Amino acid sequence: MKITICGPAASGKGTVARMFAAEAGIEYVDLGLLFRLGAFVLETSAVKSLDQLLNLVRNGQAKYLWQNGTASIVLHKIDITPSLQTEKVAQTASILSSNAAAQKLLTTMANLVLSKLDDVICDGRNAGITILPNADYKFFVTAGLEERARRRRLDILRLGGEDSYEKALRSIEERDKRDAERTT
Repeated sequence: MKITICGPAASGKGTVARMFAAEAGIEYVDLGLLFRLGAFVLETSAVKSLDQLLNLVRNGQAKYLWQNGTASIVLHKIDITPSLQTEKVAQTASILSSNAAAQKLLTTMANLVLSKLDDVICDGRNAGITILPNADYKFFVTAGLEERARRRRLDILRLGGEDSYEKALRSIEERDKRDAERTT
Protein backbone atom coordinates (compact mmCIF):
# COMPACT_ATOMS: atom_id res chain seq x y z
CA MET A 1 0.00 0.00 0.00
CA LYS A 2 1.35 3.41 -0.99
CA ILE A 3 0.02 6.58 0.70
CA THR A 4 1.02 10.20 0.11
CA ILE A 5 0.38 13.32 2.11
CA CYS A 6 0.98 16.57 0.25
CA GLY A 7 0.86 20.16 1.40
CA PRO A 8 2.88 23.29 1.99
CA ALA A 9 5.74 23.71 4.47
CA ALA A 10 4.82 23.41 8.15
CA SER A 11 1.25 22.36 7.37
CA GLY A 12 1.46 19.29 9.59
CA LYS A 13 1.87 16.68 6.85
CA GLY A 14 4.97 15.15 8.46
CA THR A 15 3.32 14.93 11.86
CA VAL A 16 0.28 13.20 10.38
CA ALA A 17 2.44 10.83 8.30
CA ARG A 18 4.65 9.84 11.26
CA MET A 19 1.60 9.22 13.46
CA PHE A 20 -0.07 7.14 10.76
CA ALA A 21 3.11 5.11 10.13
CA ALA A 22 3.45 4.36 13.84
CA GLU A 23 -0.23 3.40 14.20
CA ALA A 24 -0.32 1.26 11.04
CA GLY A 25 3.14 -0.25 11.55
CA ILE A 26 4.39 0.78 8.10
CA GLU A 27 7.43 2.64 6.81
CA TYR A 28 7.49 6.43 6.63
CA VAL A 29 9.56 8.35 4.09
CA ASP A 30 10.15 12.06 4.63
CA LEU A 31 10.63 13.25 1.05
CA GLY A 32 11.62 16.71 2.22
CA LEU A 33 14.55 15.17 4.07
CA LEU A 34 15.67 13.43 0.86
CA PHE A 35 15.46 16.69 -1.10
CA ARG A 36 17.42 18.41 1.67
CA LEU A 37 20.08 15.74 1.25
CA GLY A 38 20.43 16.87 -2.36
CA ALA A 39 20.85 20.49 -1.31
CA PHE A 40 23.27 19.61 1.48
CA VAL A 41 25.66 17.48 -0.56
CA LEU A 42 25.83 20.00 -3.39
CA GLU A 43 26.74 22.76 -0.93
CA THR A 44 29.09 20.97 1.44
CA SER A 45 30.82 17.96 -0.06
CA ALA A 46 32.89 16.68 -2.92
CA VAL A 47 29.67 15.57 -4.62
CA LYS A 48 29.20 18.12 -7.37
CA SER A 49 26.19 16.74 -9.20
CA LEU A 50 22.91 15.10 -8.41
CA ASP A 51 23.95 12.21 -10.66
CA GLN A 52 26.80 11.54 -8.22
CA LEU A 53 24.28 11.68 -5.36
CA LEU A 54 22.12 9.08 -7.14
CA ASN A 55 25.15 6.80 -7.30
CA LEU A 56 25.70 7.24 -3.55
CA VAL A 57 22.09 6.15 -2.95
CA ARG A 58 22.36 3.24 -5.39
CA ASN A 59 25.49 1.84 -3.76
CA GLY A 60 24.31 2.42 -0.19
CA GLN A 61 26.69 5.22 0.79
CA ALA A 62 23.70 7.52 1.30
CA LYS A 63 20.81 5.89 3.16
CA TYR A 64 17.38 6.93 4.36
CA LEU A 65 16.47 5.23 7.65
CA TRP A 66 13.17 5.02 9.54
CA GLN A 67 13.81 3.56 12.98
CA ASN A 68 11.93 3.87 16.26
CA GLY A 69 9.69 6.62 14.88
CA THR A 70 12.58 8.75 13.63
CA ALA A 71 13.66 9.53 10.08
CA SER A 72 17.34 10.04 9.42
CA ILE A 73 19.88 10.27 6.62
CA VAL A 74 23.24 8.55 6.87
CA LEU A 75 25.96 9.66 4.44
CA HIS A 76 29.24 7.71 4.43
CA LYS A 77 28.19 6.06 7.75
CA ILE A 78 27.61 9.45 9.46
CA ASP A 79 24.13 10.61 10.55
CA ILE A 80 23.81 14.04 8.93
CA THR A 81 20.14 14.58 9.82
CA PRO A 82 20.73 17.58 12.15
CA SER A 83 22.62 19.36 9.36
CA LEU A 84 19.68 18.79 7.00
CA GLN A 85 17.18 20.42 9.33
CA THR A 86 18.58 23.94 9.14
CA GLU A 87 16.59 26.73 7.52
CA LYS A 88 19.43 27.40 5.07
CA VAL A 89 19.31 23.83 3.76
CA ALA A 90 15.49 23.98 3.61
CA GLN A 91 15.61 27.12 1.47
CA THR A 92 18.30 25.66 -0.79
CA ALA A 93 16.25 22.47 -1.24
CA SER A 94 13.21 24.55 -2.15
CA ILE A 95 15.23 26.46 -4.76
CA LEU A 96 16.75 23.22 -6.07
CA SER A 97 13.28 21.68 -6.39
CA SER A 98 12.17 24.52 -8.65
CA ASN A 99 14.72 23.41 -11.26
CA ALA A 100 13.10 20.87 -13.61
CA ALA A 101 16.27 18.80 -14.15
CA ALA A 102 17.04 18.73 -10.42
CA GLN A 103 13.42 17.81 -9.67
CA LYS A 104 13.70 14.84 -12.03
CA LEU A 105 16.91 13.57 -10.42
CA LEU A 106 15.59 14.09 -6.89
CA THR A 107 12.40 12.25 -7.85
CA THR A 108 14.52 9.37 -9.17
CA MET A 109 16.42 9.31 -5.86
CA ALA A 110 13.16 9.27 -3.88
CA ASN A 111 11.82 6.45 -6.02
CA LEU A 112 15.01 4.44 -5.44
CA VAL A 113 14.31 4.64 -1.71
CA LEU A 114 10.58 3.92 -2.12
CA SER A 115 11.12 0.99 -4.50
CA LYS A 116 12.53 -1.07 -1.63
CA LEU A 117 9.38 -0.65 0.47
CA ASP A 118 6.04 -2.44 0.22
CA ASP A 119 3.80 -0.52 2.59
CA VAL A 120 4.77 3.12 2.94
CA ILE A 121 3.44 6.55 3.72
CA CYS A 122 5.41 9.52 2.47
CA ASP A 123 4.96 13.23 2.72
CA GLY A 124 6.15 16.08 0.59
CA ARG A 125 4.83 19.17 -1.10
CA ASN A 126 4.01 17.25 -4.29
CA ALA A 127 4.44 13.62 -3.23
CA GLY A 128 1.21 12.44 -4.85
CA ILE A 129 1.89 14.21 -8.14
CA THR A 130 5.55 13.65 -9.01
CA ILE A 131 6.86 10.99 -6.63
CA LEU A 132 3.99 8.49 -6.32
CA PRO A 133 1.38 9.51 -8.90
CA ASN A 134 -0.23 6.06 -8.65
CA ALA A 135 -0.42 5.98 -4.85
CA ASP A 136 -3.31 3.99 -3.41
CA TYR A 137 -4.36 6.93 -1.23
CA LYS A 138 -3.52 10.63 -1.52
CA PHE A 139 -4.20 13.33 1.03
CA PHE A 140 -3.61 17.07 1.07
CA VAL A 141 -2.99 18.84 4.38
CA THR A 142 -2.83 22.57 4.89
CA ALA A 143 -2.93 25.23 7.58
CA GLY A 144 -3.07 29.01 7.59
CA LEU A 145 0.07 31.01 6.84
CA GLU A 146 0.34 32.40 10.38
CA GLU A 147 0.00 28.95 11.95
CA ARG A 148 2.62 27.50 9.61
CA ALA A 149 5.03 30.33 10.49
CA ARG A 150 4.43 29.69 14.20
CA ARG A 151 5.14 25.98 13.72
CA ARG A 152 8.27 26.64 11.65
CA ARG A 153 9.62 28.98 14.34
CA LEU A 154 9.00 26.34 17.02
CA ASP A 155 10.81 23.74 14.90
CA ILE A 156 13.81 26.06 14.51
CA LEU A 157 13.89 26.78 18.24
CA ARG A 158 13.57 23.05 19.04
CA LEU A 159 16.60 22.37 16.86
CA GLY A 160 18.64 24.94 18.76
CA GLY A 161 18.38 27.78 16.27
CA GLU A 162 17.21 31.30 16.88
CA ASP A 163 14.59 32.88 14.72
CA SER A 164 11.85 35.43 14.93
CA TYR A 165 8.24 34.83 13.98
CA GLU A 166 8.59 37.51 11.28
CA LYS A 167 11.59 35.75 9.72
CA ALA A 168 9.77 32.41 9.77
CA LEU A 169 6.74 34.06 8.16
CA ARG A 170 8.86 35.57 5.37
CA SER A 171 10.56 32.23 4.80
CA ILE A 172 7.23 30.41 4.45
CA GLU A 173 5.91 33.12 2.12
CA GLU A 174 9.04 32.85 -0.08
CA ARG A 175 8.75 29.07 -0.30
CA ASP A 176 5.03 29.26 -1.11
CA LYS A 177 5.71 31.82 -3.86
CA ARG A 178 8.56 29.78 -5.33
CA ASP A 179 6.45 26.61 -5.31
CA ALA A 180 3.45 28.37 -6.85
CA GLU A 181 5.64 29.62 -9.70
CA ARG A 182 7.34 26.28 -10.41
CA THR A 183 6.83 24.87 -13.87
CA THR A 184 7.03 21.27 -12.63
